[in-house]
Amino acid sequence: MKGKLNKELMIFIFLIPIFLMGASFFSNRSDQLPSYSTLNRGERGYSVYYETLKQLGYPVQRGLIRLENQEINKFQIVVEYGDFDINHKDIREWVEEGGRLLYLTQDHRSIVEYGNKVIIDDDIFYISYEKGMIIVGDADGITNASLLVDTSYPYQLLQMLVTYATDEIIFNEYHLFNEGNNNSLWNQIPLNFKMIIYQLILVVIGFFYYKGKSFGKPIPLHDEVEREEHEYLYASASLYRGAKCWDIMLENYYENFLKILGKHEENWLELWGQTQLPHYHKAKEVYSFMEQEENQVKVSGKEKYKETQYSEKEYKRMVELIDQLTMVLKKRRENFGK
Repeated sequence: MKGKLNKELMIFIFLIPIFLMGASFFSNRSDQLPSYSTLNRGERGYSVYYETLKQLGYPVQRGLIRLENQEINKFQIVVEYGDFDINHKDIREWVEEGGRLLYLTQDHRSIVEYGNKVIIDDDIFYISYEKGMIIVGDADGITNASLLVDTSYPYQLLQMLVTYATDEIIFNEYHLFNEGNNNSLWNQIPLNFKMIIYQLILVVIGFFYYKGKSFGKPIPLHDEVEREEHEYLYASASLYRGAKCWDIMLENYYENFLKILGKHEENWLELWGQTQLPHYHKAKEVYSFMEQEENQVKVSGKEKYKETQYSEKEYKRMVELIDQLTMVLKKRRENFGK
């Protein structure tokens, strides 16, 4: 038993690092940040550009509020991503009232269906509309990967921001995070703390597994005692005995005895002698007693038992004799079966 426990413990210890690596892998997959996010430090993230602007002292922030609900005086940087639609009525009204934004698209030639477009160069458009304005640029031009290759385009966009952003600059990532609801408590927990939580879960699982092996300890089950063939007969006889219905009890035993005899029950004493079964004198005594019992009286052509004329002792003796004769028949049947 001790060897089995040690084996299970070794297996459990071996599975711990596998579980932790798997948890870390799936945790990283589940926590993958979308492209163009300032939190994304991968090749398609904006973390380098965002952190650089902060280091240079520009008033940049990350926002998770719908563009149309932002304050007019805050310059917005929005990426064409997901279901964001620059031509939506609410966004159009926000620009009309004086909103300003840098609209970065994967296809920088994407058409804005309102305003007057002014081409600054091949990669940047300027669109004025009522009191507001939209700068259209290339979304892939300021990713972390692009900054390793060329910094001229990010610098050109920075010049546009300096010119038109008079207040705070908001990297609006509302639409990047599925309507802003992906910022859950679990996603805010650092990976190191997540690993601690995973280890605590493992300890709890191990505890319940170990304790669970002692729940309902195996109990030796002995072979079920084989029920007697005519147990129901003895049960009913016990009831009749308690009620002192000796004649009914005797009748039940005798009917069971005749049932075992089968088709020979009408003249069973003669059969008993012909087959040379043991205890012939007992069989004769029972036969005579039951004949007298059955022929006590007939009333109006219908058989009806009188009030018993025999003593309790006589009935008990007949029951015992019938039971002995029944056992003789059972043994004879078993011998034939073998």
